[in-house]
Amino acid sequence: MAVTITDRRTTQTSAENTTGWTGAGFGTTTDRAEGANAVANSLNIAAGATYFTGTSRNLGTSPGTLVYVYAFNNALLDTWDSSPSPIGLLLGDGTDRISFDMAGSDRRVFNHLDGPTAWQCLVLDTAEAGNMNTAGNTFVESGSFAGLNFAAITQFGAYFETLSKALGGGYNVAVDIIRFGNDGIRITAGGSGTEGNFQEIAVADRSIATGAGHGILRAYTTIAFGVQGPLTFGESGAATTSRFIDSGVVVVYENRNIADDKYYFNVEGNAGATNVFELRNSTITTAGPFVSMAIGNNINTLVLTGNTFALGGNVSMPTDTAHTVSSNTFEGCGTIAPGLVDFDNNAISSCGQITAGGGTMLNLDVSGYEGTADTAALVYNIAADTDGILDGATFTKGTASTHAIQLGANTPTSIDFNDWTVSGYNAANAATDSVILNTSGKSITVNVIGGTGTFSYKDVGAGSATTIVSNPVTLSIEVLDIETGSPIQNARVLVEAAAGGGLTAGVDIIDGNTNASGLISDTRSYSVDQPITGRVRRATAGLGTLYRTAPVAGTIDSNNGLSITVQMIPDE
Repeated sequence: MAVTITDRRTTQTSAENTTGWTGAGFGTTTDRAEGANAVANSLNIAAGATYFTGTSRNLGTSPGTLVYVYAFNNALLDTWDSSPSPIGLLLGDGTDRISFDMAGSDRRVFNHLDGPTAWQCLVLDTAEAGNMNTAGNTFVESGSFAGLNFAAITQFGAYFETLSKALGGGYNVAVDIIRFGNDGIRITAGGSGTEGNFQEIAVADRSIATGAGHGILRAYTTIAFGVQGPLTFGESGAATTSRFIDSGVVVVYENRNIADDKYYFNVEGNAGATNVFELRNSTITTAGPFVSMAIGNNINTLVLTGNTFALGGNVSMPTDTAHTVSSNTFEGCGTIAPGLVDFDNNAISSCGQITAGGGTMLNLDVSGYEGTADTAALVYNIAADTDGILDGATFTKGTASTHAIQLGANTPTSIDFNDWTVSGYNAANAATDSVILNTSGKSITVNVIGGTGTFSYKDVGAGSATTIVSNPVTLSIEVLDIETGSPIQNARVLVEAAAGGGLTAGVDIIDGNTNASGLISDTRSYSVDQPITGRVRRATAGLGTLYRTAPVAGTIDSNNGLSITVQMIPDE
């Protein structure tokens, strides 16, 4: 197997013998989820607890701790939320013991479809214990829920109810390995040509070898997987090789008794090792609790392309090296920090703020940002012109009164919006939902080149924030034969800025050939009217009729542009 799985949680007991156990009336059984044995009991149409008493653990309730218990009940079962539940996760402090409803005849939680299929891995986030109690999904085995001290839990196990007898005098309920902790499993190893994948993680998870039986990731099919705990790919704290490549898979974080701050999908790297993570054309989503995703530094190869990430939680990318994160869809995520990666052709729908980090974000498509007043879908606070970084951006306003882009203090005094499209925003300046929010404390000129929509702005904050928006206008050159009136194709047109405008004299505005209609044009913004000078020529042999060079002159109106027709004289 290419992958190596490291369980990062603390094992409270492996249930290899009955020492420390209560309710282990049958003893042990080799029908287990992990290791050599499980602790078992016989409940003949009865209810009872099977639990281990050991080292006191502070599980807290803020932020809470994930507790995992492998349990087995093959009797006839009542519904999962009956009182008591047929399979409940039990915690106790020596005085108070509470069972939390987990599974029954109408509900199975985490179980593999291969391997120890009858076993279910129960999980509880202690931060959610109060909510479960309020919902009526707890059973008091002794003491009271109010008295249960989550800072001093000594008893871990399961509470069972059976509606049938154990067959042949054997057992019908059992408990195996019990773990707690919020860091799930780490996935490493994999070689060149033998890279790890999700199917291998599922196979490792369902192994009954000692230390396996993780209860974190299971396979629904060979391409669809369920997860009920954090996943970390690679390792930052040690020089451990990690190569993971997969495609065309669906990974669902399952809806459990887990708060929004526990699930994550992380990728780590170490400068002393080879670290590869590639995921293509796949979906990572959640059926309930938020999932955060953090891609760290020191990764040799990172490829995320063609994927859908519907996570709820925040997303962050490497800040040390440019990688490729392209053509993905991010739906309903929290904040997104692309870092230095080339974050091109990505669609962002109903997510939190995006923070520009210095990598390119070409053809970014952002819609449905629902922030608070005077916030924007994209925060731009880097000392670089947006030209070549944010070209082709599309912003569509959500229902909240927010802006498309916020310009921070590090934004240059002149930036370009090339081929931007904005829609749904207020066309009036100083509105709570104008396109641009300038909080830089300085004057910034925004040159809108080839844009669609009205680029309104609002200046707020300390200092003298002032926004000047130059709207795009077109310079159009038409070249005709003076005798026939026919368009001249491939006429060479050179137009430069002349003195007296906002551009430096001599800067090229047009340098190219006319099309079949004799036309060539340029669209950009001008802060003031711009005088131009130039020429049109076609004197190259082999192109048909030769023409004398013709001059070009005029002034581009900063509001209306300029159209010029040049009539060329044939040169015999």
